[in-house]
Amino acid sequence: MSGQSAEQRALARQAQAPPLLEELRRYLKELNARLSAKSSLVKALRYALGRWESLCLGTTNGRINIDNN
Repeated sequence: MSGQSAEQRALARQAQAPPLLEELRRYLKELNARLSAKSSLVKALRYALGRWESLCLGTTNGRINIDNN
């Protein structure tokens, strides 16, 4: 999506990202319920789920650069 306008990126993200993110969220919650509450992985899952709204912000705003940092 590099090189596209912010509006074009927002439209593409709105069409593609929500179903993938919802599937990921369901999986993370399911995994969280199955693992020991003391595990490091559960701590990481809770961290990610606790910041879910921030993660999803990029699906509605094409000006936000999505990266892995």
